[in-house]
Amino acid sequence: MRLLLLVFALLALQPAGAQDTLSNGDFHRLAYDLPADLRADDSAALVLQFRSVAPRLQADVAPFLRKPLRDSGLLAEVMTAAVIARLYGDDPDGAIRLIDSARQYLYKQRFALPTLFLERAYAEALRAQRRGGAFADAFADALYAGLQLIEPAFRKDVSATLKARYLPESGAKLGATARSFVESSLKARTPMEIYNMPYVMQLFLQRHLIGTYGNRMQEVLRRVSPEAVLQTSVQIPMRDGVRLHGLLFRDSAALGPVPVVIMQSPYPTGNEGRSGNIYAVNGYAMLYVDCRGRGKSEGTFFPYENDARDYYDIIDWAVKQPWCNGKAATSGGSYVGFTQWQAIRTEYRHPALKAINPMVSVGFGVDFPRISGSFYPYILRWATYVQGATLNSALFENNHFWQQKEWEWYRNRIPFARFDSVAGLSSPYFTRWLQHPDFDEYWRNILPKEADYRALDIPVLTTTGYYDGDQLGALHYYGQHLQHRPKSPHYLIIGPFDHSGAQWMPAASQAGRLIDREAQIPLYKYVIGWFDWALKGTPLPAFFRDKAMYYDPAGRNWKGAPSLFRSTGDSLRLHLSAPAAATGATLLPARGRDSSFAYTHDLFSVRDSASFFAPAYDSAWYAFNPGLRFESAPLDRDYVLTGACTAQLLAAISTPDADLHVNWILVHPSGKLDVLADDALRLRYRRGDGRAVLMRPGVPDLLPFRTAFYNVQHLPKGARLRLEVRLRNDAGTEKNWGFGGVVSEERATGPRPIELRVFARGSSVAIPVQ
Repeated sequence: MRLLLLVFALLALQPAGAQDTLSNGDFHRLAYDLPADLRADDSAALVLQFRSVAPRLQADVAPFLRKPLRDSGLLAEVMTAAVIARLYGDDPDGAIRLIDSARQYLYKQRFALPTLFLERAYAEALRAQRRGGAFADAFADALYAGLQLIEPAFRKDVSATLKARYLPESGAKLGATARSFVESSLKARTPMEIYNMPYVMQLFLQRHLIGTYGNRMQEVLRRVSPEAVLQTSVQIPMRDGVRLHGLLFRDSAALGPVPVVIMQSPYPTGNEGRSGNIYAVNGYAMLYVDCRGRGKSEGTFFPYENDARDYYDIIDWAVKQPWCNGKAATSGGSYVGFTQWQAIRTEYRHPALKAINPMVSVGFGVDFPRISGSFYPYILRWATYVQGATLNSALFENNHFWQQKEWEWYRNRIPFARFDSVAGLSSPYFTRWLQHPDFDEYWRNILPKEADYRALDIPVLTTTGYYDGDQLGALHYYGQHLQHRPKSPHYLIIGPFDHSGAQWMPAASQAGRLIDREAQIPLYKYVIGWFDWALKGTPLPAFFRDKAMYYDPAGRNWKGAPSLFRSTGDSLRLHLSAPAAATGATLLPARGRDSSFAYTHDLFSVRDSASFFAPAYDSAWYAFNPGLRFESAPLDRDYVLTGACTAQLLAAISTPDADLHVNWILVHPSGKLDVLADDALRLRYRRGDGRAVLMRPGVPDLLPFRTAFYNVQHLPKGARLRLEVRLRNDAGTEKNWGFGGVVSEERATGPRPIELRVFARGSSVAIPVQ
């Protein structure tokens, strides 16, 4: 899926009113209406529609090619849209110029496929055809030339991936996906936003190329790398009689049994061959299995509830096959990372399981479908995505639909439990989750327990990113394992990656910004090398200089530590204070004068549409809910933030409960703002053990903020550190009115002013630094 699980990532921000740059928000406001009589099953009509859209798409994108981009990672989206517009506008020369320009920024490491690889080959072939050449021959030559740009050590892997992608059934699936997006937009009567329009046009073009020239494309790939992979569909019996569907990938030239790497997934995307083929040509069998009730598997799917038992049965079947040497490992990310933590639960752990590689793992009840004690609208979006046997990708990716439904729910102050009715969607998953607002036995019985972590003695490799929406989940498992088995062989890689980038190989653009060339590592290659060490006894890859590897953007290098939580031993501890006479600072290294700070916000107020759809942290955003702001004096030297920011506030509230949101912000001397971290707290859960203990109105209590993301970022001399605290009133989570009951069922019918008072005595922030 292209949309990440709630990027609670750290966004690069500019002061509001910077008119000389264009932002992510400026770009994603663009949208395109489709004719009501357009038929998604009419290929000719779709191509004509895409050609008619191309001139406007090209004109809309043009300003983003001329002006500086506020969000550097937007470059990839802008360039892709511009190239697709030129290809449908019969301008191959313009497309080639743009692609070559894009590669200067987006293709600095030669581990992966060159940027817009297929599109450039198509443009080269169009240009050759206009000059009298044969399209098919020119297309094949351009494909071969593009593959030569890849470092030789990686050509085999890239070719293996493309051999799975360029099959006729894969091309047909691309076309079906494009049609489903069109159907979804027409059914919902919503325009197709620029997030999706070039993507759909690109899918349809790729569908045409694979369907028409697939055989020639395969010939080119065999010329680059002759390895062949056998892909077989298998049926795996479960103990209750249900049969799960799997795809088995093996090297056709394998001389004997090999270890098997298993993924149990609810995402039947059709792209399973990407990882399957690569594992196969690198000495493994790879078994991809649809979760029960998903894809072609029998049974009924209910997220997170059956994966542990099924994983045991999958492993038991796999290690008894003649192609397996009796050793099994697991890999994969997001939900597929979660399922691996189910596989190690003591009552379901198979003795043949020798290593696990959970990537960007969902922490069930930790960061999904609740985070900081709150449910949030995205959980319904995801629930509908995986409801039924196949993925509901078009609805999931229809940002305009979901934004409008969130706006309708928010502005009408509707209880969150009715958000499914607002969206016109029914989900048993959504309903069940909301029945457990506290961190009760429902969540605890599914997550691994202390005994499971203590018994986990096999190698583990966790991957996550500074911008990974599931970082909290990934580091929850990591921290629990190290707490209960400190000397375990648990390795970790974390860098400036988002949810997708930390699962396979990070692209140049991550979470709305371009990352350093040195941070763009061949992550999957290190995973395979780590598996070779864990399963075959080869030396550990040189990259793993220590058990925890993290990227330092200040030094532009990778550093190691015995554990992530020991990556630094120092911190900037600042105390809230009345303004200092000399600097006006309200965050001081030493305790200042006792004082208190208060503000009142009416939760019944709602943002207007302009503010609701505007980027966070602009002037309208601040004006609606200013909160409390505390700021340090300028930093006396350079530091490197290395870890998760924390805060402890002594505060009183005028109601029994509330949701607070805090931001740690770096204020550059130029006025530019960087959000270093953010965190939230439902005050009834301030004790940290999951129990609900309501506040006593007006009585101060300690409020800990300890679940911000781990981040590494340069803090330059002269910059200031800012802490912002506010009552939460937005559509990011369910609204907590402060009544003290079941939050998802509550609503207010009139003004609901809440006063927050923070006391300097007992309030401080800590920023881990090197």
